[in-house]
Amino acid sequence: MSDAQKEIELTREQLARAERALEAIRRDVLPVNEARYRLMAEGYVEQIQRLRTQIDAYLGIDAVLDSQSSVVISLEGAKVQLGDTAVGVLTKVVDAFRRGLQSLVAFRSDQMSPQSPRGRHKRWVEQLCDLPLVAVQPGSVRVVLGEPDTEGLFGDEDRSLLQENLRVLFAGVRWAANENMDCPPEIEADSNLRHLLVRVLLNLTPPRNSPVEAVGFRGAAMGHMETIRLRSAARQRLNKALADFEHESPTEVAGVIREVDLDTRTFCLRERPEEMPDLDCEYDEANEGAVKTYLDEPVILTGILHTSRKTKKKRMEVESIEPDLSTGATPLTGPTESR
Repeated sequence: MSDAQKEIELTREQLARAERALEAIRRDVLPVNEARYRLMAEGYVEQIQRLRTQIDAYLGIDAVLDSQSSVVISLEGAKVQLGDTAVGVLTKVVDAFRRGLQSLVAFRSDQMSPQSPRGRHKRWVEQLCDLPLVAVQPGSVRVVLGEPDTEGLFGDEDRSLLQENLRVLFAGVRWAANENMDCPPEIEADSNLRHLLVRVLLNLTPPRNSPVEAVGFRGAAMGHMETIRLRSAARQRLNKALADFEHESPTEVAGVIREVDLDTRTFCLRERPEEMPDLDCEYDEANEGAVKTYLDEPVILTGILHTSRKTKKKRMEVESIEPDLSTGATPLTGPTESR
């Protein structure tokens, strides 16, 4: 028996002992005191999940799922696990991925076919990028997404376009996650694509003070099974990249999103710190999901401030939106807005 086989047999024995212990307290404690049972069971449940994950890896179950999937998105953090993490935390990340992919596909499709009908075109992009859910797994929380429907709904060209933009997105993830890596040449050559990609990556990067410490990506669409992780520290690099594109420094402002107009993609930022005046804001399709999610909620916006020469009134072109989870002063990575 090899060392690996011996190790997995030991893991199976540990799993069996943990399951027997959990069954015993379920039998003896649960009928008497459910709250006490849940408290006593917590450690065993975590151990069982961890041991089962190790066994799955040894058996190659992850590899089988990876072969069936296009993308695996993992939410990682000390407080992130199945059974504890709110579904809203998960759906925000997955929706940011979906909408970001939509923006990239729509951008490239417009370059290829600028005369395509807008309404029909938008519905097609939304369907193509709405990848099917294959599985939700522990460790910490992983979402496995598959390929789009192949039964006549999308042709080979459609799927090629999707795969091309997935590769672009993951090339951007690798670049954002590695501060020593230069921007990939295929992205560097197109400033409009680079600008859009940075905004998409900002929406995928965990906000400060989030229970999600990293968002990981792997899968067949990346060309390998190594997990690449976006951490909140990447926001500083991405904001600097925005400044380089705009030739202006991005500014962070705090407040509450009100008066959203979905047709014009505008909203008003109210209830700002230190009684600062309301701020009119513009956003793009990549941020539409975040605007809907955080309506009437405290947020931190990153973007470019413009001041009207005539009225001196300010407005912001919003580049990214994250929830304001702070209880004190909001830390800023860019220059603050002057009153």
